[in-house]
Amino acid sequence: MDFCNFEKQVPRNGIVSLLSDFHEGLICQSDEIGTALDMCMSKNSKIIIGGDLTESRTPDHPYYDLTVADGRYDTIQAQCEGIAKKLYPARKNILAIMAGNHERCVRNVMNVSKEVVKDLGIDVPYGMVTLKAKIGDDSLLYFHPEKWSCNSQAGDAEQRYYNDVRKIRRKLRDLAGDCAVMAVAHIHKLRVGKPVAELALVGEKEDKQIYTTPEMFYGKVIPETQRWYCATGSFLRTRINGAVSYSEAGGYAPTEIGYIEIQMHQGRVAEVREIKL
Repeated sequence: MDFCNFEKQVPRNGIVSLLSDFHEGLICQSDEIGTALDMCMSKNSKIIIGGDLTESRTPDHPYYDLTVADGRYDTIQAQCEGIAKKLYPARKNILAIMAGNHERCVRNVMNVSKEVVKDLGIDVPYGMVTLKAKIGDDSLLYFHPEKWSCNSQAGDAEQRYYNDVRKIRRKLRDLAGDCAVMAVAHIHKLRVGKPVAELALVGEKEDKQIYTTPEMFYGKVIPETQRWYCATGSFLRTRINGAVSYSEAGGYAPTEIGYIEIQMHQGRVAEVREIKL
């Protein structure tokens, strides 16, 4: 885990955006990367990149697929240069670049996130799988697991969504006890779980009912139900004409193109929301 203090970089009433899973090197990569970055820059949002910048597979890899590989990026170096070119317009807004499971698969030959940072010409933390960061007066934990899935099989869409949120909470809740936002990349879904207003009876002579809020726990251990949880989406499409992506072949649910936006208010996390593209 890396610890970073972004308190000075994040405006007290600013926005922090979490983007991940670009998979540079595949033709099924979404064109919405540019749209997402334009939206971030229009709001002067600070950006944390959550890993899987590149597909990190070359023609000698057993899983390399000619039908989905973009021939312009058949080396890892070319993939690094390709995603850096796309990120370049927003380089001044980037706070950190993490490493995903795809980057870690080639860590014996190249540090992908280091190469992208170098190509961008910026000096930011890079290469971590887990990032704990100070944003304003609150903290954020962002995690990119190597192997993990989140695919509820419940009977209706609403139940599946909230089952996913609960699974994300179970996955992340013990990784830190003092973070207002706990985020996960890798699963190619957009999910947001809000803090739960729990009823409590208090008082000495007469019961008074109150409902818990995150504000009650500022500067303390935050109960798991009083945090925001989220999954940060993807920029990899499920299906394209003329090729078969791994998610189509696996029969996975459609990937969700977009990212997460954290709105700050007076230095505190006020809202976490999905930005669907």
